Amino acid sequence: MQHVLSLPIIERKEIAKDTVEVTFGLEDSKFPFEPGQYVRVSLDPSLVDPRGFWRDFMIASHPSERGVLRIAFRSSDRGVKKVLETLPLGSHVRVSGPYGTDLLPGDTSRPLVFIAGGIGITAFLNKIVHSANHGGSRGITLLWEDRSPDRFAYLPLLATIAEASGGRFNLVRMAKDRLDEDFIKSNVPDLSKPLWQVAGSPRMVERVLGLLKNSGVPEVNIGDVIYGGYEKREQSFPKEEEEEEEEEEDLEEKKRFRALLEALNKSALVSETDAYGNIVYVNDKFVAVSKYSREELLGQNHRILKSGYHDATFYKQLWETIRNGNIWTGEIKNLAKDGSYYWVETSIVPVMGADKKPKKYISVRFEITKRKEAESTLARYHEDLKLLVDKRTEALAMANTSLKQEIAVRKQLEESLRARVETLAEVDTRKNTFLALLSHELRNPLTPIVSSIEFIRLHGITDPKIGEAFDTIERQAKHMALLLRDLLDTTRVNTGKITLRKEVIPLDTILDRSLETAKPFIEQWKHTLEVRRPSRPLQLFADPMRLEQVIVNLLNNAGKYTQPGGHVLLSVEEEDMEVVIRIHDSGIGIAPDMLPHLFEPFLQVEQPKVRSKGGLGLGLSLVKTFTEMHGGTITATSDGVGKGSEFTLRLPILEASSRGETKLPKKKIDKTPVEAKRILVIDDNRDLANALGKLLRLLGHEVYTAYSGVAAIQLSKTHKPNFIFMDISMPEMDGYNAAQKVREESESPHTTLIALTGYGQESDRRRAKEAGFAYHLVKPVGVEEIEKVLRNETPPL
Repeated sequence: MQHVLSLPIIERKEIAKDTVEVTFGLEDSKFPFEPGQYVRVSLDPSLVDPRGFWRDFMIASHPSERGVLRIAFRSSDRGVKKVLETLPLGSHVRVSGPYGTDLLPGDTSRPLVFIAGGIGITAFLNKIVHSANHGGSRGITLLWEDRSPDRFAYLPLLATIAEASGGRFNLVRMAKDRLDEDFIKSNVPDLSKPLWQVAGSPRMVERVLGLLKNSGVPEVNIGDVIYGGYEKREQSFPKEEEEEEEEEEDLEEKKRFRALLEALNKSALVSETDAYGNIVYVNDKFVAVSKYSREELLGQNHRILKSGYHDATFYKQLWETIRNGNIWTGEIKNLAKDGSYYWVETSIVPVMGADKKPKKYISVRFEITKRKEAESTLARYHEDLKLLVDKRTEALAMANTSLKQEIAVRKQLEESLRARVETLAEVDTRKNTFLALLSHELRNPLTPIVSSIEFIRLHGITDPKIGEAFDTIERQAKHMALLLRDLLDTTRVNTGKITLRKEVIPLDTILDRSLETAKPFIEQWKHTLEVRRPSRPLQLFADPMRLEQVIVNLLNNAGKYTQPGGHVLLSVEEEDMEVVIRIHDSGIGIAPDMLPHLFEPFLQVEQPKVRSKGGLGLGLSLVKTFTEMHGGTITATSDGVGKGSEFTLRLPILEASSRGETKLPKKKIDKTPVEAKRILVIDDNRDLANALGKLLRLLGHEVYTAYSGVAAIQLSKTHKPNFIFMDISMPEMDGYNAAQKVREESESPHTTLIALTGYGQESDRRRAKEAGFAYHLVKPVGVEEIEKVLRNETPPL
């Protein structure tokens, strides 16, 4: 039910810089005003500018203040707001309403985060109330700067909403100047999930947007940014009496226009604006092409689509045409929400009112972006061709040649262009070949380096300084291998790379940090958390932040998938120079068919009749990635649905010497294989073949080395090896041909061929399989990778 009252101005004060609060007396009225609703304030038309004599404002009053109505707004030097600032106290104005709440983002499955500075809470209050009552299970967070708490009379209402929301609404008060990146991250851990909305002064809003961008929040997640005041014109508001009369007269005309708009909906961008260019209607095609949602467009001026391509004269002529009641047609380059540009062929039709002046405009646009791009490309081609033709014509005129010669020259130009295209294609092929060859040639010297390091490590390193030197060599060799791989993997050019910042750190320190972070989450679900620590202090060589993230993710996962009042056990033990961390819960368990896929990205384990726990399914995938980057392993077990689960994390620990020093652990390599193998190593790089041969002999195998494909065939017949490690790129006979000969002439059908090569593309793997190789290893190759092949732990091609 709408109300219309004449209310006196009883108080007016500046509550913040450029912010004014006007208080109206409600007297004995039962007018049901609530914070966040809108009212229309109407003034005498003679007091304001020609743009109109009414504005829509959001109410800032607390519900308990039934005797007054307060409105807070940014100051202005013109229009209704200027008049409200200057009217004498006691002056009466017309107030009508209330008119409901603002719209919320449509995706109710994602959490909302509101950030407000100054009186910015006013802009969000109705959204918070509506979302808390009708937003399902979505989480809502309000971060606000506490500059002057006594000004915000509606804080008790927010506290009541938070208490009644069952944990879905969190009200977070920030001290002045604490709105920084660390604070936001500590309150909203996954910045990419929520829909962010910001209100406040321009400087505060720009600062927050910068922080969100630097934190990796996509622009599409920032749903509502409010820079100025908090009043807003809602298109659902009832019209003034004069407008209602005109609307009744034009009802049939509106029906005809709507029918036309629906007919054009599938092929054209259709919009309707008021007399000032503010959007009141857009069709689906308009929304799809502009990339804005309908809610983001309605109420906005058409200048939101300006691309900066057209100058002021262009728009001046456009407005002069339609304001005079004439139809404007032309082509406009617009800017979509995602930053892309698009062209539209536009017709703008003014709809005239009873006063013979336009009261609204209907715009019909057809997207012509592809046509404009084609025209631009064609124009460039024409210009280039014109230059060529002009130069050739001038030369022909000077030489007084015949028309036949001119045609011949033009054909010659076409052939030249065709030859250039073929040359560029050949250059591209050579580039790809060069990159593959470069990778191969640089990987070859890395392999003996890595093998030699493994050979020395098998003997053990007691001097920490020597160990550190070998660590440096090994680390830089592996780094170079990654660079070579990235060189050929163009899809990773724009991918961020994660690096670990390792240091020697006590395990107890990491456990304490992890428990401190996860404990509130565990307590929220009223779980019992039991912690069992190892019998002696242990140290790790790890990235503390990443390892803490692993343990916190596992603890949070246990708490999230355990019914309230459950039991979570964190136990730590030392086993064979490893720290074993087990996290057991009494939760919903894991179905057997889900266990093999548990650590895959975007997977969520949800059981029937269990409320969604939220998240994108990346937590366990990150746990696996960071664990393996630390040289550890992560496994999961469960007896089935409803029977709890257990995650086991294994990491290498640091070993203490007799002098109390700490040194890196020796690599745990099985020097006595279950069964010694006869192995043939073939590579024209003698250093590589000899280094790998020494390493394999030290592991207890019978090893023979050769340096050509021809020698490989003969040694295969003589020694009948179990395994042959063979280089691909060799003179006289390459590895592919040698492998085929070995297969054809071998008297031992069970010999396993392993390609050892610097070429690592998918086509190289496919060709190796066709030649008879069972495995394809890319240089440099470490001892663990070799042993996995010898034990049949690596899947064949």
